Amino acid sequence: MNGKGKAEYYSGCFYEGSFVNGYYDGYGVYSCWNMKPLEDRKKFIFEGYWIQGIANGQGTETTASGKQFSGVWENGRLCLKGNCKNGFGTVKFRDKDRILTGNWTDGYLNGFGVETDSDGHLVYKGEFKNTHYHGKGTSYKNGKVLQRGEWAEGSFLDPEYRKWYEGNKKLMKEVEKRMIEEGIGFPP
Repeated sequence: MNGKGKAEYYSGCFYEGSFVNGYYDGYGVYSCWNMKPLEDRKKFIFEGYWIQGIANGQGTETTASGKQFSGVWENGRLCLKGNCKNGFGTVKFRDKDRILTGNWTDGYLNGFGVETDSDGHLVYKGEFKNTHYHGKGTSYKNGKVLQRGEWAEGSFLDPEYRKWYEGNKKLMKEVEKRMIEEGIGFPP
């Protein structure tokens, strides 16, 4: 689809605005309901500019609770304050209800950081690697500790799983090494 139009989805979400090769591209409005039970459903809206389906340029997101985040979006992210590429800053992600604060390196959160939802409720506090929970950290739900301990690439590692994960990581490296040594590969 090219030009102006409207896309409606089974979920009740819709986009109205400009399209290029089937992507939201140019100015448009995306509106959707949060995935809560019917009595708690609220609409969230993004109005602004898109490039190939991703928020890029001036735009405003209105969350389900009515909070607004306005500014210049870059690849679906809005730098709320600080240096969000290489330094300490706070980033709002358009496609998820998450705000991350911490030290950024080449646009990725690394080291200690904090994640909240758009209403300011704590979601995670701990170590990050490439914007994933990684290292020691604690996740929260409704103000209470949900999981505390070690994380790897965004996944919580309970003590038993951690042993399995570390063991299999080493095993897979050994298998890969042997395959290379023996010239065994997979067809392209």
